[in-house]
Amino acid sequence: MKKTLLAFVFGMLVLSAFPQKKALFLDNEPWENVLKQAQKANKMVFVDCYTSWCVPCKHLMNVIFPQKIVSDYLDSTFICVKYDIEQKNGKEFEARYPNRIVAIPTMFITDPHGNLLHVVRGAREADDLLDKLKDGLSGNPLYEIEKEYQQGNRELNFIKRYLWFLEVCAADQSRFEKVAGDYAAQFPMDSLLNPDIWDMVGGFIWRDMYSREYRFILEHLEGFGKIEDYYKLEDRLYDVLRFETNVVMLKIVQTENQDSLLVLKQKVDQLLELSKYPVKEFPKISADLLVIKAMLDGDTDKVYERFMAFEDCNFLFDVPWLRTTIFRYLFTRLDDKRRVQACMDRLLAYQRRLGYEKGGEVDEVVALGKEKLAKM
Repeated sequence: MKKTLLAFVFGMLVLSAFPQKKALFLDNEPWENVLKQAQKANKMVFVDCYTSWCVPCKHLMNVIFPQKIVSDYLDSTFICVKYDIEQKNGKEFEARYPNRIVAIPTMFITDPHGNLLHVVRGAREADDLLDKLKDGLSGNPLYEIEKEYQQGNRELNFIKRYLWFLEVCAADQSRFEKVAGDYAAQFPMDSLLNPDIWDMVGGFIWRDMYSREYRFILEHLEGFGKIEDYYKLEDRLYDVLRFETNVVMLKIVQTENQDSLLVLKQKVDQLLELSKYPVKEFPKISADLLVIKAMLDGDTDKVYERFMAFEDCNFLFDVPWLRTTIFRYLFTRLDDKRRVQACMDRLLAYQRRLGYEKGGEVDEVVALGKEKLAKM
């Protein structure tokens, strides 16, 4: 009884901390009817798009919208409507604004005629939500900015405003990257060293390691270190190149098609060239690629010599699929018993280090090596 009473009192205290006033939402009303009400009241329209299973959506509707500071603002400024986007009227609403709902909850503001003024994605606490709504409605609204952008406005402050909408309010990352990338592409490559330009594109421009932008960053890393955290940028550059190197190596392991291998060999050459830049941990990527390149060239002696040298320096990527691939290649092609035994000793040490539970494919290659030695 005491626990129940305490829980009740605690609940009342929580509710009293956030004065509640139910915001008035039309429930899945046909969009045409909503616009008629908005025109009659001369108000904008606030639209909350949700699904029945979305927990953050329920938090917005049951906890955030009823708070007095939020409900007062919504009721005084908008005609409010909510749409379950999995139901008929919700699907019809979504179809009117294609590609706008990429996550839920998504909130829209339109004028009384349905022109899109603002988009906010994600559940937010009351103050943050109100700030985003008010900021988004100050100055030119979204539909005017997008129209102006399509008409060719590329003035810096205008682009910054548009990007703010896309990133902070709409959370439309793909559109943000397209607009920012197109803007930066107007200028010479060294404009990336301009803090204004880098602020737009520095969050993503380095992701494509085959791009001229990635190479430019490698070539001018010291300059970028003056406008970006040098060590974090190094880590990003390494992570991207490491990931692509692993993808290429894994594809090489998984295919025997000669046309595919030729394409992959060209990628290995490109990645090798990039890995020669003086970036932290790039030498380890070079080591992996040099071994793989020798395998693609069919040069067994070079594979052995590079592999053993890099193993001694602990330079190779430490994953079983790469080790077993190289050991299998060597056991299949080596004719020198001394070298086969050296590989066997190295593989057994690696097997012990992995332990019994992670042996798996390593055990199969150990068996292959023992079989090869028995025949020599």
